[in-house]
Amino acid sequence: MRDRATLGTVRLSAGPPATAKEVLAGLRQAARERGGFPLVLQVDNGSNYLSAEVLRALVDAQVVLLISRVHTPTDNPAIERAHAEVKAESGLGKGVALRDHAEAAQRAGEAARRLDGARPRASRGWRTADQLDRMLPRGDTCVDREEFYARAREAIEAGVLGLDDPGAARKAERDAAIQTLCDHGLARRHVGTRPRVGDVPWPEKPKASGAVRHAG
Repeated sequence: MRDRATLGTVRLSAGPPATAKEVLAGLRQAARERGGFPLVLQVDNGSNYLSAEVLRALVDAQVVLLISRVHTPTDNPAIERAHAEVKAESGLGKGVALRDHAEAAQRAGEAARRLDGARPRASRGWRTADQLDRMLPRGDTCVDREEFYARAREAIEAGVLGLDDPGAARKAERDAAIQTLCDHGLARRHVGTRPRVGDVPWPEKPKASGAVRHAG
């Protein structure tokens, strides 16, 4: 799991795909550690994420669920990038011999902590995930969760109205949820004014110096 605002790792595991019970336990543990569930959670089409148990828990917690389109990893590029970064930093990947899954989880966890604490992000004002986590308030402290959830669900239902194609419907759900985040100042499209998270301005990306521009 990755926090989209800071690009920090929330939880990770290694080994066989997590069961629905393990997914739910991980979400609840992360909520305890971070002070609450996310406003929006994006997952792929795995049956563990879409089990009745997990779906019911997300509805109870008023979490907007976004499901990526089938065979469309670009719907969730942050998590795809996170996988690649952790594998590269930890030295894990094809052909690596390990004793067991516990060793893989340990190495991946250590790599994620190094990345969160020491890798500045150009798109986040050259700050690390740990720095941003201390700077920025959680999104659910900046809005009324019940009102946000209701607005997002209304927008999603309106967006998918009349759509028969599953891929088009999933895209409409995604666009509606992202627009709701933008309307509440918690996200932005690729162009436009950078948002504020509560009273905290979103970190600006520093401009390159003249020397860098000339050299580039």
